[in-house]
Amino acid sequence: MGRECKVLIVDDEFITRQGISHMIMWEQEGFSIVGEASNGQEGIEMIEKYQPDIVLADIVMPVLNGIEFSMILQEKYPNIKLIILSSYDNFEYVRTTLLNGAVDYVLKPTLNPEILLRALKKAAAGIPGFSLDRRESVALETQMERYLTGYQDTILETEYKERFPYMQFRILAGNMKKACGSNTRQWEKTQELMIRHLQKNGFEKLGTFYLEQEVFFCVINYKKPDEIFLIETLKEGTEKAGKVAENLFLVLSNGFTEFSGIRDIYEKEVKQALEQKFYFADKFLIEQREYITKEAERFRYEEYAELLKKHQFSQAMVLLKDYMEYLCRCRYDAYQCKNLFKNLLYNLLMEMEKCGVKSEELRRLYFKKTDKTESDKEFLLCCREITEELDAMVSECRHNEDSRIEEMKEYIKTHYKERLELADLAEEFSFNYHYISSYFNQHMQEGFSGYLNMVRIEKSCQLLKDSSMPISAVSMEVGYSDHGYYCRIFKKLKGETPSQYRRKSRTEEGNW
Repeated sequence: MGRECKVLIVDDEFITRQGISHMIMWEQEGFSIVGEASNGQEGIEMIEKYQPDIVLADIVMPVLNGIEFSMILQEKYPNIKLIILSSYDNFEYVRTTLLNGAVDYVLKPTLNPEILLRALKKAAAGIPGFSLDRRESVALETQMERYLTGYQDTILETEYKERFPYMQFRILAGNMKKACGSNTRQWEKTQELMIRHLQKNGFEKLGTFYLEQEVFFCVINYKKPDEIFLIETLKEGTEKAGKVAENLFLVLSNGFTEFSGIRDIYEKEVKQALEQKFYFADKFLIEQREYITKEAERFRYEEYAELLKKHQFSQAMVLLKDYMEYLCRCRYDAYQCKNLFKNLLYNLLMEMEKCGVKSEELRRLYFKKTDKTESDKEFLLCCREITEELDAMVSECRHNEDSRIEEMKEYIKTHYKERLELADLAEEFSFNYHYISSYFNQHMQEGFSGYLNMVRIEKSCQLLKDSSMPISAVSMEVGYSDHGYYCRIFKKLKGETPSQYRRKSRTEEGNW
């Protein structure tokens, strides 16, 4: 009597694994996929666990490539048949694997159902005393998995009516990879606990399988009067399972009556909710009705940018922190929420760098800290800690800036007689030439030239009052080589000419 031929797929590309697993009706042809691995090392571990008859393996993989994999397989498991998946440009590698015991190779670009099935049957024929057990029908779980992933258009009512006799359905789903990591034993134990608890309490009409290798999917068929008891049972079961997998997070859909609606309900409701453990970190199970989101208003970026431009960092950080709190209240997508915070934080740090803050070092530190947050509470605490730390730096920065501005003012007062230009100031204080203009203007409320003129004119006023130097000599003494320009600037700032100022000042002192 024949049996199913067990097949293991080993390929680092998820799309390739997904395509192969849905390329043929495995059960009808007498084959079954016992597992999928993303590299050669994982493949060896799965071989020890599942003891497949045939392995389909890519030749170019991380950790352990196809050549190394074929050598280990030939040495440790010589009875397992190896089929190599290859691209056109690496036939020399394929030849090496054939020498290591591979029974066949398939070119990926030409792979289709007929070629795949032919290779599988050829490999199965080489297994001593083995005959394929072909089936007329395909398991309902397999059909549901194909239906949900888009590889099957419909599931006939005759296929599920006997299995699911009641009118009510709910979907229970959870990402076991996120809950348990690569600990497959923990996956199995957690799943087993949940299913046993349901069956123990009378809920036996179940259909369970995995989507995309990691999402546990369970269809529960039940009588309408049992709905409240079902929810209570699931809460009890998830509490028990949560002791095995501390990061367990399951979503229970709303009840529905049309079995054909499972794909839409999963795609439009359950799948989104599965990504939101971020907002339910203290729960192992949520009902679909608990997952309510609100449309978020856009960030006031123009206002934020203006505050940064004016170096009003504290106000900008209040705006940033408040918006993150608002997004969490809206239950905004966690991944996008973190990314938006990092982008806005980056803009803040770039502006603070102009004030002497080491932005690159802080950026790496803060981004890593943000990415590590696993709940909205952790994330908001992280935002507060970062903004408070930066606010303290801003205060110190302001003190340093005040000191630097005073030093600049003192430098101008000392060197005003010279042919002083903005480039001289930039060089003296190690500033970028283009930046120092806006920096000076921002802190002094006027430009460099305006301040220099003010200092020179004030010094000239003293000379006009206290000395009998000719006005042309006064202008030269305070740094103006052009007498006419000096007179124009003097009148602009004082409202009168240097001659008028001298006469007026001497009259007031009674010296004329």
